[in-house]
Amino acid sequence: MTKDNPGSGDNPDERGVYKQGARARDTMNRATRNMTDLVVGVSKAMADGARTFSDTVAERAKDTAARPTHFIEAGALTASRVFSSLAESWQTFYENLVRDHKATATPEPIDYDKLADLIAARMKAADKPGPDPK
Repeated sequence: MTKDNPGSGDNPDERGVYKQGARARDTMNRATRNMTDLVVGVSKAMADGARTFSDTVAERAKDTAARPTHFIEAGALTASRVFSSLAESWQTFYENLVRDHKATATPEPIDYDKLADLIAARMKAADKPGPDPK
């Protein structure tokens, strides 16, 4: 342990506190990445839907016998593609959550015997008298 960095890790028993902070940062980073991926997936689904509708309507407009059902057909095709893409995005999001949950390290169990030994050693060290001032 140094003056500038009290948790520098010189004492292995102090490292647990800093591991918890690192775990929290890792969890937050994973959550941010997963949400970003989901939002990007939803955005792509909406963009693909708009593009599909536009392309379908433009393709149907080339026909000389335009029918009112062309918009319905374009809408149905758009909806099916959007929902398919959304389902894929949400499935990926779910799989990432499951993967990250499994990857999250569980805290090490407390070794009460070791803890008792450490406390006893510190108590004995505190009870020892200092050097004899003769």
